[in-house]
Amino acid sequence: MTNRELEMTGLHEQEKQLEVAEANRQQLINDLRQSIAELESCTSQDPPRTSSELDGQLRGVKSDLRVVSEDMRDIETQQTDLMAEERQQRARKEQAEQKLAQLNNVRHQRMQILAQGDKDTYEAIQWLASHRDIFQKEVYDPVLVLLDVKQPQAARAIESCLNWNIQRTFVCQCRADYDLLTRELIDKRGWRLNVVELEGGRSLDSYTPPMSVDELHTIGFDDYAIDFVDAPADVLRFLCHAAHFHLIPIALRGQADPEQVERSGQFQRYIIGHTLFTTVVSKYGKRLPVTQSRDLKPLRNFAYSAQSEARERAQSELHALAESFAEMEERKRRLKSVYDGHAQRYRQLVETRDRLVEKQRDAHRLVTEWRKAQAVLEAERQKLAREEARPPMAAQRRQISEQRRKHAVELGKLAERLVRTLASLMQAREACDNLVLKSLTYATQLNRCTEAVRERQSALRDAHHALEQTLVTFTQAKEDTLACKRRYEQRMDECDDTLRETFREHYADDTESVDQLEVQLNSAQAALDIPWGVGANVVEAFRARKAKVAELKEAIHAARIEQSQAEAAIQRVEVRCFLTQNLWLPALEALIGNVNERFSAAFQRRSPLLIQVLVAQVKFGFRAMKTTRSGESTFWSSFGTRSSSNCSLDSVNRAVYVLF
Repeated sequence: MTNRELEMTGLHEQEKQLEVAEANRQQLINDLRQSIAELESCTSQDPPRTSSELDGQLRGVKSDLRVVSEDMRDIETQQTDLMAEERQQRARKEQAEQKLAQLNNVRHQRMQILAQGDKDTYEAIQWLASHRDIFQKEVYDPVLVLLDVKQPQAARAIESCLNWNIQRTFVCQCRADYDLLTRELIDKRGWRLNVVELEGGRSLDSYTPPMSVDELHTIGFDDYAIDFVDAPADVLRFLCHAAHFHLIPIALRGQADPEQVERSGQFQRYIIGHTLFTTVVSKYGKRLPVTQSRDLKPLRNFAYSAQSEARERAQSELHALAESFAEMEERKRRLKSVYDGHAQRYRQLVETRDRLVEKQRDAHRLVTEWRKAQAVLEAERQKLAREEARPPMAAQRRQISEQRRKHAVELGKLAERLVRTLASLMQAREACDNLVLKSLTYATQLNRCTEAVRERQSALRDAHHALEQTLVTFTQAKEDTLACKRRYEQRMDECDDTLRETFREHYADDTESVDQLEVQLNSAQAALDIPWGVGANVVEAFRARKAKVAELKEAIHAARIEQSQAEAAIQRVEVRCFLTQNLWLPALEALIGNVNERFSAAFQRRSPLLIQVLVAQVKFGFRAMKTTRSGESTFWSSFGTRSSSNCSLDSVNRAVYVLF
């Protein structure tokens, strides 16, 4: 039925689509005719032509552009050559400035002196500059490199106080650095070097002059030699130790009197002006002082004006380079001016060329648009011809109508078969309702079986509880009996022989308790200490007690057997209860659910009010609910209580009767 309806709906949709397609076709034909009319009006005139005058002007402008471009490239080449020449001149200027700076650099001058006078020391300084990180402490360069003379006037006097060996000596702060330096440079490389180490020597403060500075000024001296130089403290320590800089006063202006200095006897060497005085005290006779004097050596190593000719050459070269730079700047300015003129002319030509190209492009665009309109017109005409040649859609619509008629006939036949099927289905449902009513009887019987199983479980639990209480009572009685026996034995041990004999006679007459005889026998046997054994009455009592003990053992054995049987019965009942809970109760729940479904189906068919009945199992009872079609009266009714032991089909029927 559903497929037929879908086919009918599809045919109806196809018919609508055909109508829409026909309307679109007519609209397309009208649009094509209107478009063709517009295109014919646009292409009715002759096609536009390109101007040959524009082509001539464009060729002339392009020729001028090539000439200006070549001139600009020539100027750019000249500028490039000029920049290359400028770079070369700048490199020469940097070299000259660097050379002049080196000539003006005191350290560089002194390094050059070492390079000429002591090549090993010069290379050692370069090696030390690259390997200072391998030493523990500072290793100082030679004195000639590190020493800084504070006043240029004192340079000649300071140099006279230092011989060549002192000037080229390396100073180490510790013994380990001394060993490492000598091993690397002297032992391995074989260089001839002077190296000293000052570890553990005197401090700089311990080298005190013989006279204070104020007193020194009073006799005409300016300062000690140590005050005219600047160097690290360890290097100054070395100068005090090796050259006695703290003991040599210097008078730069020559105001000191040599005789007065000689009479003071404080100094062995001192410098006044450009003269070095040395005073020696005779070791023989009257020990008179003898003073010798000599002129200071010309200034060589500590000079500030050495290599003056090289400095003048460097300065003249810098001056010539400056003039060359000025000339190149003027050339660059002229080239830039010419280049800017050509660039302006080039921009003007480019603008003219662009305008001509735009005009030419507009002319070509008009021609292209005319040709494109011709092509579009031809395509529209062909499309209109194809649309007009298409057959009409009336035949397709007739075919769809015929298919719809056939489907309508088939739907009528299908409806007749459906009516007959519904009649047979009603009969089948009536038979099903009868089967449901029969199944309620089986549900009632199953409920009764469930209640019987529950009662049996309750009885078994009561029996199991009583048996456990009996065992507890028996165990307590046995413990009490054993306690009485131990107490009796203790008392018999404590009593005397007369009391034991009296109790034995009394116990021989008393045969009511076998347990008492056993206790008396044990106490009597424990008390008697005779070699000929026990009496006949004691033996009889012991036999009777033994028989009673055997009887009690049999009773206990029988009770244990009965206990085992009871436990086995309890275990079987528990197994049955487990099976009932896991097998029968789920089946009962399923049956009740099936009954609810059948009830609902039956009452929906038979009741005009469409009343829904729901029966649910509650523990020890059932619960029913009624819902009408309008939904206005919905309530729950419970039948049976938790304490009731039977809830049969009659209860269910009664619940249904109350609901309806």
